[in-house]
Amino acid sequence: MEKNRIWLWGGFLVLVLAVLLFLFWPGDKRTNWTESYRHDSNQPYGTQLIHALLKDQAGEDRFFIVEDSLIGNLTKWEGSPANYVFIGPGILLDSLEEDYLLAFAEQGNTLFLALNGLPVGLLSRLLSTDLDSLELDRYSYRMDSTVSATLTYDQWQDTRLQLTCYDQTGALEYNWAYWNLALLAGLEEDSITAETLGILDAESINFIRIPYGRGVILFHSTPLAFTNFYVKESDGLDYADKVMAYLNDGPIYWDHYSDYESAFRRTWGRRPPRTTRSISGEGPLQYILSQPPLAWAWYVGLSSALMYLLFRAKRRQRIIPVLEPNTNTSMEFIATIGQLYFQQNSHRKLAIQKWKLFLGFVRDRYHLPTRELDEPFIKKLAERSGIEKETLAPLFRLAQNIERSEVFLSENTLIDLHRALDIFYRTCK
Repeated sequence: MEKNRIWLWGGFLVLVLAVLLFLFWPGDKRTNWTESYRHDSNQPYGTQLIHALLKDQAGEDRFFIVEDSLIGNLTKWEGSPANYVFIGPGILLDSLEEDYLLAFAEQGNTLFLALNGLPVGLLSRLLSTDLDSLELDRYSYRMDSTVSATLTYDQWQDTRLQLTCYDQTGALEYNWAYWNLALLAGLEEDSITAETLGILDAESINFIRIPYGRGVILFHSTPLAFTNFYVKESDGLDYADKVMAYLNDGPIYWDHYSDYESAFRRTWGRRPPRTTRSISGEGPLQYILSQPPLAWAWYVGLSSALMYLLFRAKRRQRIIPVLEPNTNTSMEFIATIGQLYFQQNSHRKLAIQKWKLFLGFVRDRYHLPTRELDEPFIKKLAERSGIEKETLAPLFRLAQNIERSEVFLSENTLIDLHRALDIFYRTCK
């Protein structure tokens, strides 16, 4: 048993290692359809192409990737119009960072946020209306496989982009976000002008522009349009190019700090390495935890070790011996008793014993009471056993005669009873 347990755990660990190698082997060229929006990803839903487009638009020396808190990192070009760009499923900002972003826009700069999740914190600072009354915890959503994104600016009204979400199996039903009318009405009540710049399927607003101070805030609810999957095509490139034309000509700050993945890394102690710090300064596990494949291997290995200790800590039970099944010795007993009666010439006792066994067989197999062996009983037995009544009647008469005989019973009579019972056993159903 102990040897089998070791082999079982060894096989489990080999299986885990095989799965990890299959998923994270560096040479793996499988397509990853996860909506990562990473600027360094060339997968369908990465943003490597739009990142390169904006870097070319701003210039090598005026394009910055923000990898730390926004506070203090958007001032390299203070005094000249600049742009802040965030593209992702949602943004995570604390209250100080939200105030800092709005102050950045108020100074004449442009904020561009393409998000699937509503930026409630920023909007709460723009509105004086109670957020609960406007249900600002969400966009409005429509479930569909394909939508058409259109720009509404006069000279760009013919710019359309057909959007379909795919994975390795094909097209998917997708929640396409757009701005709900209650929110836009709340902006108008606070005398905030929200200019519509783009729509989905000619009815749902997905791109708005809000003047703020001397700057502008651009909200786009369809970040999927700026991923590699669409920008690599001419229609997608044209759409992205015209949307980004709303940015200033100044420097661009690409926010890689406030997305969900970076926040997860920081929460789990996997902060992206900086140029001013060495890996060894972050702790002995910093490099392992900073690499997703190694981090997964570490967590799986640790979990396996904990499971092993958990099962080993349970009380071990002594091996239960295997008991031989009980054997049925009834037939051997009957044979022994029969030989005894036959050798003693006790033919009557042997015949009565055989008749009792026959009645027990009838009770067990056909569920008939054997107290009264009369004409109705013989009729019921004939119906259930499938043997003619005329064949059973002589058998019962012979048994009655044997019971009436007090001492002597001939050997021939015993043989006749045996043959009659044998015929019954072989032909009954």
